[in-house]
Amino acid sequence: MLEVFGTRIDRIVAGIACWNAATGSWLRECGALETNAGVGVTVAGALLIMSIIFGLLLRIPREDEALLQYFGDNWVQFKKRVPYSLVPGLI
Repeated sequence: MLEVFGTRIDRIVAGIACWNAATGSWLRECGALETNAGVGVTVAGALLIMSIIFGLLLRIPREDEALLQYFGDNWVQFKKRVPYSLVPGLI
């Protein structure tokens, strides 16, 4: 699967899915998964979130390359000072 900054994104997504769908979670307790509409909205939401995450993660290297071409050594120096690509302090 896709490894980003030393973190396996598939494990993160699986953990979030378990957290939201486990017994006692708000999704289960409100009864949303007991209706077809609720399941459809949940699946659509999960697909949307995964698409956004993967889109961002796939875009980062391309943007880094474009910024390196545009700014050259200034970009290299900036990357050394700011090691995070998406969320400061995390990734």
